[in-house]
Amino acid sequence: MKGLIWSKNKRIELKEVKEPQISSSCEVKIEIKYSGICGTDLQLLKGNSEEMTDIIRGHEAVGKVIEVGDSVKNIKVNDNVVIDPNQYCGKCFYCKNGQTNFCEGDNGKLAIAGINKNGVFAKYFVCDETFVYKIPEELSLKSAVLVEPLACVLHNIKAANIQPEDSVLIIGSGPMGVLCQMLTSKIARLTVAIEKNDYRKDFSNKICDYVYYPEDLTEEKLREINLGRKFDVVIDAVGTQMEMCESMIEKGGRIILLGINPNYNFKFKPSHYLSNGIKIIGSGEYNLMFEKAIKAAIKLKDLEKLVTKTCSIDEFEESFNELLSHEMKSMKTVFEF
Repeated sequence: MKGLIWSKNKRIELKEVKEPQISSSCEVKIEIKYSGICGTDLQLLKGNSEEMTDIIRGHEAVGKVIEVGDSVKNIKVNDNVVIDPNQYCGKCFYCKNGQTNFCEGDNGKLAIAGINKNGVFAKYFVCDETFVYKIPEELSLKSAVLVEPLACVLHNIKAANIQPEDSVLIIGSGPMGVLCQMLTSKIARLTVAIEKNDYRKDFSNKICDYVYYPEDLTEEKLREINLGRKFDVVIDAVGTQMEMCESMIEKGGRIILLGINPNYNFKFKPSHYLSNGIKIIGSGEYNLMFEKAIKAAIKLKDLEKLVTKTCSIDEFEESFNELLSHEMKSMKTVFEF
C-alpha cells in the first residue's frame, strides 16, 4: 500500500509501505475512509517542529473495520469507527492516576499515531481496540473525521471553564479555531474571532457574533462591542499570539494556549499576571475525550461543512501547498481512500 512518510530528507514523500497486519488478539484492522490534514503536519512542513522520520504521518481518521482479533469484544467487522491516535500505555504513573494525556509509557512519551508511530495517511491501520470507537449511524463519515480535533477543542474548552456570562475571543479561524467558535457560540454571551484569510473569515462570519481582521479589532472597537470591557477568555488557536492575548484579556481572565508553534517564544512580566489575576492555561493533549467528542459531533449539525475539500493521497503535494498558501480556500482538507 502507499503511505505518506516524513522522510530523512525532511520532506513528505509518498512511498510503498508494508500493509499492517493484526499481531495481537486485542487488535483491530481498519480500512481508512477519510484522513484529515492537521496543523501539526503543516508546522512540520514549515520547519517549525522536529518529528520522527520514516513513519507514516496522519492522526485524524475514520474508517471501516475489516478484521478483529480473537479477544476483541466491543468492535466488530463492518463497524464504522474513529481512531484515537493518543495510545497511552495504561501502566505508567500518569495513566494510573487518570492523566493518560501525560503518559510516559513509550520511552518517556505518549505514543501518538502519526507523530511517533505509524499513522493514518495510508489505506490500512492496525491498533488495540482500546483506541477504536464505533460511531453511530446518524454521524456521517465526513463529520466523524473531525472527532479527533473536536476532542482537542473540547479538552481546552473544559479547561477554560467558559460560562454563559463570558465574552470569548478566538484568534485564528482554521479548523481548530472554528470548532472553538462553534462551541463557544453555544455557551458564551459573546464570541468574537480574528482571522486574516478572507475565505476562513467568511466561514467564521456564519458562526460568531463578530469577526475582524487582526488590525481592525482595536481596543476602542473591543470596548464598543463588549460592554466597555476586554475579554474574559482569549483562545490562541494560532500558537504565536500571546502579545495579542495579553492586550485583549480582562482582569481575572483566562488565556488558553491551543495552537502550537515550537519556535515561538514570548517574554512576559509575571507581576502583571499576578496583580491582575490572569491565568495562562495549557491543558496538554486531550484526556479520554473521544466518547464525549462523538456525542458533541452528533449535536453539531453543521460539522460536516468544515470538510471543504477531499483529495486522493496522490494529490498530497497540491493539497499541502494550498494549505500553506496565504490564498488558501479550504477549511478542512481530507484525504479520501
